[in-house]
Amino acid sequence: MLRSVIVRALALSLPFVLVNVGCGGDDDGDTQTTTTTTTTSSTGGSGGEGGNGSGGNGGEGGSVQAECAPADPETYDGTNFATNAATELALRNQLNALNGLMRNAETDLTVTPTSDELVALFDAGTPSLRDATTTYYQGEIEAAFDLFAAAAGNTWTPASPPVGDGGKYGAYIFSAHGNDLRQTVEKGLFGAAFYHHAASLSVGPIEEATIDQILAAFGAHPTFPGDSETADPTVNPNPDRIGAQYAERRSPKDPGDSSRPLDAANPGPYFRIKANLIKAQAAVRAGAECNAVRDQAIKDVLLDWERVNAATVIYYMNSAATQLTTDNAPETTLAAGLHGYGEGVAFLHGFRQLPATARLITDAQIDALLELIHAPIGQDPRSYELITDGSSTVPALALAIEQLATIYSFSAQDVEAFKVNH
Repeated sequence: MLRSVIVRALALSLPFVLVNVGCGGDDDGDTQTTTTTTTTSSTGGSGGEGGNGSGGNGGEGGSVQAECAPADPETYDGTNFATNAATELALRNQLNALNGLMRNAETDLTVTPTSDELVALFDAGTPSLRDATTTYYQGEIEAAFDLFAAAAGNTWTPASPPVGDGGKYGAYIFSAHGNDLRQTVEKGLFGAAFYHHAASLSVGPIEEATIDQILAAFGAHPTFPGDSETADPTVNPNPDRIGAQYAERRSPKDPGDSSRPLDAANPGPYFRIKANLIKAQAAVRAGAECNAVRDQAIKDVLLDWERVNAATVIYYMNSAATQLTTDNAPETTLAAGLHGYGEGVAFLHGFRQLPATARLITDAQIDALLELIHAPIGQDPRSYELITDGSSTVPALALAIEQLATIYSFSAQDVEAFKVNH
């Protein structure tokens, strides 16, 4: 059972300690489960992010023992993906169902789900999303459900002090304190459930199926399309989701082929993760003598995934600051800014109380960042002040970007690259 795996992961120290490195769209969509074998670009392991949001080849690079290296470093074998990753693909579909109901309530004010209905979707399936989620964030999800049920069907205007139960502002449902409740659930679960699950899998035992499972938890597909935006399933039947969706947005791509990096010598995190999953699959197949190569590749996948999470927080803090300080901004722009801010908060918050050895950022650093950006742990957020007193509060978002850059050793060039989607 997934629960027993996760409990064990929380009780034990993860073997892949992520040591700090040297200085230097919006919503998820439906999940597809087509299995294929694909040709992809070969890269090295985790390196710095580089000036274009990419970075140098690190990790194992070209030093992998010949017997451990993939026969074709550009191909991930997805023959058994749907079978091996059935649990993870089901969890992705369960998140789609939960997020879909909440999105419907934002679209149509006559849709007013109760907290019990939302909890039922969170608890659906074996394993359920709850089973995959850290104990800490389960409580955050339940609190968000209560607030969402109270706000659904209402409209809301930011006020200081807050009044009422919250409601729809622009295109999104917020609590009375300005918390984007759907993003608290969806984007928070990207870390608290899906990254958490992948980190738990990394504890072992690691078999060939485990690599497929980590790939699916990341939100990718063996075809690695490098595309989360194409709506036509005949063009891209397996769009990137969860972490993969945001990794591809942080990775410059070949204009003629999104499955390849713009610069093969300096690939972005999406392509490094792809290369390391290919490497891990080959190492597992090669046998016990390649366990060190396998373990390093999985470690590098998790490290790049976490760095993508931080880079995405930077993207949303910058985007929100721009929208929230637009002169004479209409309500739609201000609401979009508050929504983007809410995404960034949720991406960051979802990493709180993950196993300490499975991440670079500490809970103390997360707590300090959330306090800085008006979403303190254990207190009502002051997010509404970004609207009611923007001149005093919005500058904190830029300070948060600076602090994240320090924590993850992102260069100024990296940070600028993170401010755009690729």
